[in-house]
Amino acid sequence: MILSDVNRYLTERGQATATDIALHFGVAPDALRGILDTLAAKGRIRPIAPIAPPAAPSCGKACCGCAVNSCEPESWESVKRS
Repeated sequence: MILSDVNRYLTERGQATATDIALHFGVAPDALRGILDTLAAKGRIRPIAPIAPPAAPSCGKACCGCAVNSCEPESWESVKRS
């Protein structure tokens, strides 16, 4: 799995959760962190915040878009290039 594989997957799907991406590639979600951060830094993908933030985030922080056990975005979407 390399950057272009994850980028292609998100381009084809439009958006996906980190868990979906991890399952597709057969890796732990934590193994994707660097790839997702790199693609986001290059402007190829972006995090998606949930429509309604949870009432009490499990991480105890006042942010939205949290994954279940950390203050990280749960979903990602491809950035369309013109």
